[in-house]
Amino acid sequence: MTKVNGIPVDPLINVEVHMYFEVHNSDLWGGKGSVGYMEIGYCECKSIIINELNSDFIERQIEFAANSASVNKKYVRP
Repeated sequence: MTKVNGIPVDPLINVEVHMYFEVHNSDLWGGKGSVGYMEIGYCECKSIIINELNSDFIERQIEFAANSASVNKKYVRP
């Protein structure tokens, strides 16, 4: 537990994580040649550890965005 001046601050901390993606060629935005934009956000991440926000985390979000838009992940750019 993190304390500042003897007061526990962990319950006072909230982390939000938002990632934005450019998605090409999805039927959601018109199919081949189209460009759409997507946000993936996590709110109330009180237990998130900053070390978990790494390239593996980003890669999983890219895969999630690709699956959500029904495209290959090569068409998704953060």
